[in-house]
Amino acid sequence: MSSHAQKPKSIAPPIRFIPGRFCGRHRRALSRPTALLAALVMLALVLTLFGDVLFLSGNQYILSMFGSDLSDQFVYSRYFAFQEIRRGNLPLWNPYAFCGVPFLGLFQDALLYPLSCLFLILPLAAAINWSIVLHVFLLGMLTYLWAGYSDRSPPAALLAGFLAMFGGTTYLHVFAGHLSLIYALPWAVPILMALDGAWAFWSAEEGVSQRRTSWPLWGGVGAISVCLQVLAGHPQTVFVTAVAAGLYAVCKVAGDVRKWRLLLFLAVIYSIGGILSAVQLAAGLAANMDSIRGEGVYYRFAAMFSFPPENFLTMIIPGFFGDMYHLPYWGRCYIWEMNLFVSVTGFVLLVAGVVESVRSRRLAWLAVTGILIALALGKNTPLFKLLYTYAPGFDLFRGSSKFMIPALLFMAMLAASGYDRIGYPGEKRWLVLACMGIGSLLLIGAFFLWMPGDAAMPGRFWQELLGRIAGTKEGYLPELYYHQNRFLSDAAWLARKGLLTGGALFLIIGLLFMTPGKTAFAKHVIFFMMVGELVVFARHYKPYFDINRSLDPDIRQVASSLQPGERILNINRPAAGMRYGVGDLWGSQPGIRRRYAELMAVSQGYDPQGASHYLSFKKASPVFSMLGCKAVVDKKPDGSKAVTYLPSPLPRAFLAGEYKVMRGRDDILRYITSCAFNPLREVVLESEPDPMPCVPSDGLPAGDVTVLNATTDSIDLAVNTTKPAILVVTDTFSQGWKAVSLEKTARQNYVIMPANYALRAIPLREGRHKIRLIYQPPLIKAGLTVSAGGWALFLVIWPLMLIRSRARAGIPVRAVIPDTAGAPSVIVDTRHDEPDKTSKETES
Repeated sequence: MSSHAQKPKSIAPPIRFIPGRFCGRHRRALSRPTALLAALVMLALVLTLFGDVLFLSGNQYILSMFGSDLSDQFVYSRYFAFQEIRRGNLPLWNPYAFCGVPFLGLFQDALLYPLSCLFLILPLAAAINWSIVLHVFLLGMLTYLWAGYSDRSPPAALLAGFLAMFGGTTYLHVFAGHLSLIYALPWAVPILMALDGAWAFWSAEEGVSQRRTSWPLWGGVGAISVCLQVLAGHPQTVFVTAVAAGLYAVCKVAGDVRKWRLLLFLAVIYSIGGILSAVQLAAGLAANMDSIRGEGVYYRFAAMFSFPPENFLTMIIPGFFGDMYHLPYWGRCYIWEMNLFVSVTGFVLLVAGVVESVRSRRLAWLAVTGILIALALGKNTPLFKLLYTYAPGFDLFRGSSKFMIPALLFMAMLAASGYDRIGYPGEKRWLVLACMGIGSLLLIGAFFLWMPGDAAMPGRFWQELLGRIAGTKEGYLPELYYHQNRFLSDAAWLARKGLLTGGALFLIIGLLFMTPGKTAFAKHVIFFMMVGELVVFARHYKPYFDINRSLDPDIRQVASSLQPGERILNINRPAAGMRYGVGDLWGSQPGIRRRYAELMAVSQGYDPQGASHYLSFKKASPVFSMLGCKAVVDKKPDGSKAVTYLPSPLPRAFLAGEYKVMRGRDDILRYITSCAFNPLREVVLESEPDPMPCVPSDGLPAGDVTVLNATTDSIDLAVNTTKPAILVVTDTFSQGWKAVSLEKTARQNYVIMPANYALRAIPLREGRHKIRLIYQPPLIKAGLTVSAGGWALFLVIWPLMLIRSRARAGIPVRAVIPDTAGAPSVIVDTRHDEPDKTSKETES
């Protein structure tokens, strides 16, 4: 070949990596100054939004709607829980609801959650408010870090954080006062981020030293996040997050099966997190054994609160089905479960992110979002019935719409990706067409709603739409509203207003992208438009109420008139007994004992098969007196209290002289709710007692019972009987209770048996007995041992692994880029992303 022949065009050589300490693209959003600035921006926004309640309320007002879970439950249960902790008692049992129910094992009051310490140092209202605001901030900041780790720009990562904080699926739980769910939400983000960290490590071309550095870091972050989410007190969020994390790992591995270790990594962090939180899990398992949900819930209950397809409209029009201020919510289920608001601007960015995901073939976020939305639709798809029948966990909870919570987190990541994409050439045209098209459709819809069917009513289509919603029987608005002309007209006006606003915003965004050569300006405007929409939404749904409205002087007065051990039935506020130290026949928590729920359902004429902690009381039953109820508290039509005192309630503990052995739930419940049953003379057992009681001639046992002391978790009794008898205690039967002797020499081994189907019985020999009934499930002791040992090992091994991996990390990673002409190569230190111009070496 001639020496003057034309040289071939050079081809960019591959980059060869030398093993070292760090490798990866520079993440601007995670640099210390930028991350600190983002945290300050988020904190300033959150404090500005909630500042009036935090600083100007005098520790008197509480965030959330009055009549929500917070005002009806958490105000009382948090007061009870942390008053007991201040006295040095960690309450395992709650004697003030449902005639006794587990407390620590129900998770919801987060007794072991580290951030619950706010309730020990602040007044109740201030502790609730600050804990809500802190977790809203944590959710946003952790989402920002996740987006930054995924190489999103700082503004895009900020938008992802804002959407996670103020999106309808997450933020409206502040409106509803779901305190435990708010606590659990932020910890889903670092679990998903840990998967990304492990995946990035295995996908890089580093050597062994990088592998040793990454494993302890991401494994520890994931395990601690799992532990915190468990302790936060909302098991369903733990389950939903685990499903989302599993789907995310599977979708990643599906793209490269060589990285199957990611599935093992996920199993390991959940196993370690379970060990660290074993005491809470063990308490929950003990409480769940004989609870209403211990054997799963029936299909109709599990299918409740499935996300309705029509509510996808709330992504851009949050008040289409009512905004709770101008008009009550008239859609299916509750607004805080069925609102998917992401803002008009966020929706545009989400669509841009979906397009970018498809184009770049990075489909993990998109695939997981789609699957989670399908799960959230619940019974509206055939998938839910299969999962309920065959998949573990889906038969334990209701509210499949909560799968929208992790779906929103992935939507936030897609929206951040879309924000970074809109600055690329060639993106404007289709964005303009999409915005103009959607905006025009919304304006056309508003125009049709403007055309009334007659002078007083909206069009027939609108009437049929509301009629269909009412026909589902899934709404909680009285049906008569759907047939009132004024309500139909107001609902059409509010929906029309939302359509006009949404259409106008879409057109504005479309016109913004039509401006030639103004891409940077358009991105800035888009940023502030999205923040503005989210803040307006958050301010609209920021109710608060005076904590004094939850205090009930009438209940205090009723409680003062009771004898020790007597209970009440407070129909409207069954959890208030925890505030005033009086036992209630009912409550507001889902951990009711199955036997007790079935007994109470039969007392009101309902089928015990469908018993739950939701019960409508229609009448005063003789069962109430058997449970030691002295007073029934209800409301009169004018709103004042109506107190009805019942005659002859049974004492908390007494001796029964007669017994009858019966088997079969329906037979027992039918007998003890009949007029033939006298609970003071006779007790219904399910097996022969040992010893068998000796019935005296008058039908009553010779003896007496004295309650010496009673705490949350124990009852001390002194019993004196001249003949064998059966001690009956009118607290609910639960497997975690045991009876021990307080005397040095026990007269017998005391056995607690079910009495009258839902209460407790202890067969006694003749003589004097000092007995302590104590709630002390063995599972809790085992869980405490496992947690203590797990934390001890974790706090020793994890830091040592981090230190050892850093010591073995070696020199920094350097990329050797050979020159195309064979000249000396340039060393690139990937920690700085800049070539080292002073160092040269020859490629071997």
